[in-house]
Amino acid sequence: MSLVLGLDAGGTSTRCLVTDERGVVHGRGRAGGGNPIARPPAEALEQFRLAVSAAVSDVDPSQVEVALLGVAGTGDRPEMPDVLGAVLRSCGVGCPVLVRGDAEVAFAAGTPEPDGTVLIAGTGAVSAQVVGGREGRTHDGWGWLLGDDGSGFWIGREAVRVALRSFDTGEPGPLAARVLELLTGGAVGRSELVLRVHADPPVALAALAPLVLEAAVEGDPEAVDVVERAADRLLAAVDAVRPPGESTPVVLAGGIASSVVVGEPLVARLGERWPAAPLRVVVSAEAGAAWLAARLRWPDVGEDVHRRLCQPRVVA
Repeated sequence: MSLVLGLDAGGTSTRCLVTDERGVVHGRGRAGGGNPIARPPAEALEQFRLAVSAAVSDVDPSQVEVALLGVAGTGDRPEMPDVLGAVLRSCGVGCPVLVRGDAEVAFAAGTPEPDGTVLIAGTGAVSAQVVGGREGRTHDGWGWLLGDDGSGFWIGREAVRVALRSFDTGEPGPLAARVLELLTGGAVGRSELVLRVHADPPVALAALAPLVLEAAVEGDPEAVDVVERAADRLLAAVDAVRPPGESTPVVLAGGIASSVVVGEPLVARLGERWPAAPLRVVVSAEAGAAWLAARLRWPDVGEDVHRRLCQPRVVA
């Protein structure tokens, strides 16, 4: 039996999938964040190893004939295929290893079409134009220090800023109170909050995003404001790479872009800007990587396999 392997490494999780030419899944694996920009390299590589090991645990890894890995920030790092190939070999997978940007993999998970636009908003955020299946013009994806506007990190940082401002304006509102409860155990003090935030890696602020989304659903005006501003920034990221009047697909990926709270206003804005464009939400980015690997191994694989394997959510 011939198999292919697809993997997607994000800031929060690394997910791997093994499939055959019919799109039948033979193994899955999941580990912690494997983004080499957001994590120390050794830690990121260990997450790759854990995810791949789990995915091939019930198959003969020597049957994997193509492996394609979606990893952010690897475009200017030619050593990555060799580095990641060594990780796969330690799991018994000795086939050729291809490394693509996470934008190409996410786009492929949303549509089999070769051209369009993809927006990834999870822990970080990046938009990209895709032409002929390859990444073209991009915007953001610069990491927490320089960008990632509208991302989970950005939302979490804005929530902390709301809490800090509350010390200047009086009693903390509902969102500020939630932030203080989570980070300081309810201690009401500016110094305690600042010290607690700086004690963790900056990217840890992304863990506050679900709290903000929950508060927005409950109608907290400060949380709603953060969510609306996140949607505006994500729309601006798409606008930066997508021409007016374009009718190719727009693919949304990542926990923030695909969430109901941010996704609904974002989809509405996208529909107003590009009314003729199909909108798709990624369900499994690693399936997109596996789909690309399958097309390399079996060039005639059909779109029915893409639907079975990737199962993107149609929103418009």
